[in-house]
Amino acid sequence: LPKYSKHLKYPKNPISPNLTGIKKDAREQRSGNSHLLANYAEREHFRQNFVLSTLFPIFVVMKRFLCILLVAIACSNTVLLWAQRVEVGSRAPHIADVEWISDPLEESGKWLMVEFFHSSNKDCREHIDHLNALACDYRHDMEVLVLTREPSEQVAAMLLHEYQYFYIGIDESGKVFRAFNVKHVPYAVIINPKGIIVWAGNPLTLNNETLKKTLNK
Repeated sequence: LPKYSKHLKYPKNPISPNLTGIKKDAREQRSGNSHLLANYAEREHFRQNFVLSTLFPIFVVMKRFLCILLVAIACSNTVLLWAQRVEVGSRAPHIADVEWISDPLEESGKWLMVEFFHSSNKDCREHIDHLNALACDYRHDMEVLVLTREPSEQVAAMLLHEYQYFYIGIDESGKVFRAFNVKHVPYAVIINPKGIIVWAGNPLTLNNETLKKTLNK
């Protein structure tokens, strides 16, 4: 074979790669990748801008709405308490035109606690036993009156006890309720022997310590 090799014609660089084509393909691939990266970055930037431009105004509106709602709730509670609460230190309205389903309340020169009641209110119902015990403990110094606007036949069985230490009055016309600005129950006032209101509020918050301090004023 070597001696005939001079008669054979071999192509130049028989296995040399087409470097020009490969370089061109590489440049095109890099260019294509650059375009893809640029398109991806552009889409990502658009998505972020869209999210910010869409959700941020919604967040701002919701934040403002929540602030307005909280302010409205606070104002409504303040107005309700202001409308409900009689002024401590003022003279108590006269309790008149009341139907009694217990012995009638008479002038005794003692302190007087008036609790406004409605049978549909769970707190009112659950507080009756505690109120009766309170009336028993302080019976020598203070009278306790439960006042409701409901018909007597509707509340008599609930309020009357075998050992009962509080009075029960029916203010069906609502005259006394209006005089004391009662808007919701349970609500109570404590009146000293001179007829001055010395405490007003939710009777569920009235414990022995608070009551003793009030009676010693």
